[in-house]
Amino acid sequence: MGVTRVRSGADRLLVTRQRLLDRLDGIGGGGVGVVVAPAGSGKSVLLEQWVACRRAADRPPAVAHVRIDPRSRDQVVLARQLVAAVAGEVPGFGEQLAGLASVASGRLGVAFVQHLLAELSDLDRDVDVVVDDAHLLAELPEMVLDAATLLAGLPPNVRVVLGARWDPDVGLHRLRVERRLVEVRAADLAFDLDEAGELVASFPGLDLGPADVEALRHRTDGWVVGLQLACVSLAGASDPAAFVADLRGSDLLVAEYLTREVLEGLAPPERAFLLRSSILPWVSVELCAAVEDAPSLEQAQQRIADVVARDLFLDPVDGHGHRFRFHQLFAELLAYQLRLEDPTSEAEVRRRAAVWLESNGHVADAADQLVALGDVAGVLALVRRHGSAFFARSEAVTVLGWLDAVAATAEPTPELLVDLLAAQTAAHETPRALETYRQLRHRDDVTLGQRAAAEALYSCSGLDDLATDEVERAAHRAEELGAECRSSGEVVTDFLGIGGPASAEAMASYMLAVVHLHRGELEATAAQLERTLHLEGMGYALWKAQTLATLALVRALSGRLDDALVDGQAALDVARTLGSHHHHAVTHAHVAMAVVGLDRLDLVSAAEQVELAGVCADRSGWAVDRALHRLLAARLALVAQGPGEADDALALDVPPVTLPAMVHGATAVTRARLHLAEGDLRRAGEVLAPCPSWPERPAAVVDVALAGGDLAAVRSQLESWQPSDRRGRVGRAVRVAVACAAEGRSAEAGDLLLAALDQAEEQQLRAVFLEVPGALGLLRSQPRAAASPFARSVLDAGAAAARRAGRAAQLVEPLTGRELDLLPYLPSRLTNAEMAAQLYVSVNTIKTHLQRIYRKLGVEDRDAAVARATELGLL
Repeated sequence: MGVTRVRSGADRLLVTRQRLLDRLDGIGGGGVGVVVAPAGSGKSVLLEQWVACRRAADRPPAVAHVRIDPRSRDQVVLARQLVAAVAGEVPGFGEQLAGLASVASGRLGVAFVQHLLAELSDLDRDVDVVVDDAHLLAELPEMVLDAATLLAGLPPNVRVVLGARWDPDVGLHRLRVERRLVEVRAADLAFDLDEAGELVASFPGLDLGPADVEALRHRTDGWVVGLQLACVSLAGASDPAAFVADLRGSDLLVAEYLTREVLEGLAPPERAFLLRSSILPWVSVELCAAVEDAPSLEQAQQRIADVVARDLFLDPVDGHGHRFRFHQLFAELLAYQLRLEDPTSEAEVRRRAAVWLESNGHVADAADQLVALGDVAGVLALVRRHGSAFFARSEAVTVLGWLDAVAATAEPTPELLVDLLAAQTAAHETPRALETYRQLRHRDDVTLGQRAAAEALYSCSGLDDLATDEVERAAHRAEELGAECRSSGEVVTDFLGIGGPASAEAMASYMLAVVHLHRGELEATAAQLERTLHLEGMGYALWKAQTLATLALVRALSGRLDDALVDGQAALDVARTLGSHHHHAVTHAHVAMAVVGLDRLDLVSAAEQVELAGVCADRSGWAVDRALHRLLAARLALVAQGPGEADDALALDVPPVTLPAMVHGATAVTRARLHLAEGDLRRAGEVLAPCPSWPERPAAVVDVALAGGDLAAVRSQLESWQPSDRRGRVGRAVRVAVACAAEGRSAEAGDLLLAALDQAEEQQLRAVFLEVPGALGLLRSQPRAAASPFARSVLDAGAAAARRAGRAAQLVEPLTGRELDLLPYLPSRLTNAEMAAQLYVSVNTIKTHLQRIYRKLGVEDRDAAVARATELGLL
């Protein structure tokens, strides 16, 4: 049911601000405009007029209009709002972009910003992005930094206009210096005499002479809302001149006075309707009927139509005239008046609104009503009913905002603290989560079920940088408390609607697997994960996805590469059913697939999965995930480019001492391999000496001894190293063969190497032969290897790696890792778009890389690049 007479904000203010529209039209490509002024100055109406003019142009750009609201403080929601605004004008735009937004609160994230800019640049038309109420993001400094980065990198086909109550700290000074900034301020927005006259003339029945118009403009300082309120009030004034003369005081005092004047002219039902509707998130016939004292839908429709007809700042927020919103300042003044006149009715309206909103699918708006009431129990109940949906969409920051708001109103109960701990953990706010956990630990009124939930949640901080021993203690404690709850009949608290006994048990069991992984105990990790997969809590899809993803990682590290791919794909499939392609739960799946690609020397696949693992790790912000991505990037760079690039990749983020032994061990092994590739045996040995226990450490120690010719050390290490995993067994067999060859037992060495080759072929393990000093040479010396396609593929991969690492140095400017990743695609018939899809980058990024490759190779086109790269041994 709609309202028949609807006017937008641009239509409501019938004065066209041509002088200001012209100024905004002067924003150049890649430029930014800001419209900054206090509330009621006409910012939003000016922006609406500009949007309308741009869309009506002869060659209209795509005009994306976004209004920031409190929900935008959740960066995932903001990302969706930005993408949806552009997609509304450019169908199909950014279908997976919003899923790249960081999950850690307060950040859009590097991946989202870079991909958004790339996809905007790829468009074949100009784009204007208008963002109103941008000041609401000022409370999130990290988000502001991301916004500054975005504005600094705008492509020439994009212009951005920001509306705000005060200057957003988004690098305006730099934009101003670069002459990329157009500014409209409060003084510019103030109506001059001609504009004030036009406004007065637009109100039927209002006839003021030039002197009265000038007096009215002077009394209001040309303030738009003041002028409009005055015009509404003057329509019923018996002495307009006297009315104008009585206007005095600041803008706010004028607005309060005029609001009271407007209300005095209304019948009691209309007045009550206006006041009560002002505290709603928006106004619709159905919602208004639900919160009023049982008026019919027809009555509600008529009241909305009357408000619209009186020009009382009620504007449509959809294209159908079904939903409206009061001007923010006017709504604030009405709400203030409501509290003065009828303080008890606000709570009743909000309660009724919350019930209707939730039952009609507007959960976030319902939560806001309960938060405004300070209804802790109501908020917690709503979170239990809907928290799982928000968590699956990575919108934990939204839920955390509701809980923070009600927690600030009174001393938090243990129940609220458990939910806060869950939301903080889901939003990856580890320091806050640890503090909330400490509060729960020191309270005497926490139930057994709440303690069980708290311990399970606390253990999850081990995914960030909580010490491994502490994670183990918390997970075991959660299991013990859960068992006590089962025996006593007490229920484990259902936090966020995703908890309860089954989820708490699954979380604790999974984190015990992580403990084993962090200690390098791969068999124990796999066994624990297998047990976890059979728990009832695996019915929650994201727990299952995360468990499968970590199992895939363990399979990959153990050399069970086929199983790793199956489990990793299963994890991704589960996550995709929830629309969570880049959820942190699947980070390990991409890490596992990258390990498979590296071990099989399928560098194209490895590069793709390293990229995806980086996206997931950046989204979560968790230290362990970021460290794993860094190690993968270094391993890839070592094979694709040589030790110099690999060392740079590894040095990007030195792991803090709080990270687990796994990270330190893998980092030390990777550094040792870099030094071996550089021929620096001393540094390689020094790096490995203090290295914690890690499955690959014995292999690296043997390799350093082999490279140095210390056969006694080689034999000693081989005797003490008895790996049980497939990769370790293959690696040991290759090293035993090389040691035999070094000792002069050539025939035995050949037999052992070919036996190792047979073991490796089953899983296509190629990288191990490149790691072991002398292994490739020994393989080439075996006549029987020539008959093996797998052996030839190993030798070809080794030769290609040597060419990439060595001959790339012939270039004056070497190719970067990303350019080397793209190079193998050039001989194919794939288009730029198809290569972009394969490498998960934008078409514009592919074009940029191609231009740089051509320049560095000294060629003009793709065919010449293939020929030159082949000549240099890069292909």
